[in-house]
Formats: sequence, structure tokens, C-alpha cells
Amino acid sequence: MGDIYVNNNKFVDHKITNKITVSKDLEKYIRTYEMFTEYDCNIHADESILNIPIIANIVPLAWLTGSDIHVENLDKTFKESLDQLQSHFKEFYPLIPFNTDIKAERLVDNKITPEDLSRRTGLLFSGGVDATYSMITNLTKKPRLIMYWGVECSPYPKYRDYWERVIEQYTHMADSFGLDFNIVKTNVLEILNLRRIEHRYHKELFYGSLWVRLQESLVLLSLAAPLSFNRFDKILIAASEWPDTHETLDIYNRPHIARPESDEIIKWANLNVDHDGFIDRLTKIKTIAEYLNHGKILLRVCLSRKDAPNALNCNQCEKCCRTIAQLVQAKVDPNKCGFDVSDSTPLNIIKEYYLKVGLDCFAENSKKMIPDKLECDLYGSKQYLKWLKEFNVPEQTKELFFRDIYDFLPYPLAKILAEIYKILKIEIHFGNPKLPKQRIEKITKISNNHAKINNEPKKSQTLTKLH
Repeated sequence: MGDIYVNNNKFVDHKITNKITVSKDLEKYIRTYEMFTEYDCNIHADESILNIPIIANIVPLAWLTGSDIHVENLDKTFKESLDQLQSHFKEFYPLIPFNTDIKAERLVDNKITPEDLSRRTGLLFSGGVDATYSMITNLTKKPRLIMYWGVECSPYPKYRDYWERVIEQYTHMADSFGLDFNIVKTNVLEILNLRRIEHRYHKELFYGSLWVRLQESLVLLSLAAPLSFNRFDKILIAASEWPDTHETLDIYNRPHIARPESDEIIKWANLNVDHDGFIDRLTKIKTIAEYLNHGKILLRVCLSRKDAPNALNCNQCEKCCRTIAQLVQAKVDPNKCGFDVSDSTPLNIIKEYYLKVGLDCFAENSKKMIPDKLECDLYGSKQYLKWLKEFNVPEQTKELFFRDIYDFLPYPLAKILAEIYKILKIEIHFGNPKLPKQRIEKITKISNNHAKINNEPKKSQTLTKLH
């Protein structure tokens, strides 16, 4: 048990600054004690709302360590939603205590009243396929597009030139659709020492990242809370999974916070969250194909911003490869929506993403949608699609072996080993790995022993239900 205190808050010129202090046993998990969130417009909100982003960022650490959070003012509805989310996750993460008490001196009932009732919807917008689909299919609601600088490519203000280009292009796109567009700057990912937390709690997190397991949608949604007042009382977060993935990306096998059943628990004031577009990625691309082929929309999916100095996408990282592959499969020209592809683009670059850890659900879904008779050969796509139709995703046993060595070592030595792995191009920090049957059985055994010690029911037996 530890304690986390939120204090010394400031709000000046659209910028919220929150400082935290922690008990000594938690200090090793903190990188910096000051978080900021800066908006590009006026913010009208009570301090109980301004505290939401910092609380959302640190509560996963509190859950993992069994710590309590102390804060002066907090929105009553948000506090209740975190309590509910804690109970919800307890079933899926049996090794995490989930006994955090958020101790607020004052709980406030807030209410949002949008000034324009025809524009009462916000949309977390990255420029990627999922967010673009949600924008297109909700145009009648005139959603306010909210983009974060400092989340996708941390730390802020790295890649300033890149971001200025992004802001210019997407401001123009939003204007063309008659939509409001906001940029939120933040250092939210610089607060916690994620690598150290994941090293210590790797079994509790099913060998995945803290961001994917417990942070992602909670943090992203909370950053919009101060912006919502007087503007929107409903917010959309684009789904990145779909019902069919429950077979290959089962929640008990690889829990993931960004799902309808958890996202829609999150609330503040009278605002509701809608997990939007719970369908497969390839269908989304086909739905927005008309806009893409006419160059009305640019897709921004790249994970390697530093390698894309003059464009939105590097065309080589896993995410670019995945999107290029699905664009050609949907008969969409990648060059018309932010990529640089030619007939000389080697197919092994496009194939690369299916060989990465944890992407079997994308491969299986894409395979199902490949017709027996291939007519389109956009940038040599026939050869690629034929290869994909016969492709089987391997298990990630090798990567987990190297991860086990890393996790076994004391953290200072593990950091050195991680640098060696980087040189050798060995990937161990995958966000949502598929665990082999033996690994699931091992975690199940540990979970059941944990439940026995704590006189809890053996809920974790459902971990093996698909095996």
C-alpha cells in the first residue's frame, strides 16, 4: 500500500498544471512529478474537472500497487466511474489488488450545457483509419475533432515541425467538412516510468504494456474533460477491435482497456462515452474509400514520425504496412490518402506487419475477405493477397523467451539488456501479445493460488476457455 497526492494545481492561459507527491515506496515508478495539459481555446470548468486528467493517468499505478489517491476536489460522477471500472477489471486481472480508494475532500456534481445543441458531440481524432471512419459516419452530428500532441509521439514538444504540418493539414480538412478542431498539448506519457512498472508487474499485466492494459482510453478520454464544458455532453472514441476478434483476441487471454464494456463506464458530469464503430478495419476502409480515392482525406497512421520528415507516414513501419496492405485490398490507392507507394514497393514491406507480435486478429479477418478470384492488381497486390490467403501467424514463443530473461533480471540490468535487444532488433515490449497455451495455464495457476490465499472465487479458470 502506498499513497499518491495531487496538489499545487495551477490554471493559467488555457494550461492546467498538476503536481503530485508519492510515498517513498512508489518513487521509483515516477519519472516526473508535474503534468501539464494545454488547450487551444478557453476552458470553463471547476477544479474538480481540471483534476480529471491527472487522476486518470495515475490511477492504473494505484490499482497495480494497492495505493490510495488523495485529492482536494474531484467530479463526483468521474470518481464513481473509476470505482466501477476498478470492480470491472478485477475479474480480468486476478493478480492486481484493485483496492484503491480515491479520497476526495470534496466531490462535486457538475453539469455540461452545450452552447450549440447541433454540435454536442466530441470525437477523439488521430487521423487514423478508426477515427476517420467515426468522423465520416457521424458527420450529421458535426463532431468536434480533438487531437493530442504529446500522446502519440512523446515527449512533447518533440517533432514540432511534423506537428505544425499535421495541424495545418487537419485544420484545412476539418474546415472542408465544417467541423470544429482542437489540439491539446500534454506531457501525460512522461509522468510514469512505464518500463519499470511493466518490468515489476509483467505477470499482473499479462506481459503487455500498461498503456494497452489499463491506460489508453481512460487517459485519452480524460484529457477531453476540461474541453467538454459548454461544448459537448457526448464523446466518441473510435473502436480498434470488433466482435470477431473475441475469438483470437479474447479479453481473458489478452485484456485490453479500449473496449466497449470498459470505455462506456467512463463518465464525468452528465457526459456519456460512446465506443464507436465496433466493426473490422477493412470494412471501415471500404466505407470511407470514396473520400480516400478522391483525396478528400489524409490518413495519419505512422508509428515512426521521425522517419517521415516531409509526409504524414513513413511507409515502412508496422502500422504503415498494415494500412497500405488493407488499402490495396480495398482497391484504394494509398498515394491518394497520405502514403508514398509505387510499383517498386517491395511486397515484403507490406507483409512485414503480419509477422509482428499480436496481429493475428488483423491477418485472420483480412484473409476471410479476400475473394477467390483476384481482379485488382494495384501496385502488385495480387501477389501479396495470394500470399496472405495462405499465411498462418506464428506463435510469439521466441519473443517471450527473451522477455522472460529481461523480467528475471534486476531492473538496472534489465535496462542494459533492453538496449542490447534493441541493437539485435529483438522486440520484447509488445503492447498486446498473444500468449501461448502453456503461458496462459501458468498464469491461471498463479491466479488460482492467489485467490485461494485471499479466499476469493477462482474466476481465473475462464482464462483457458478458448484452449
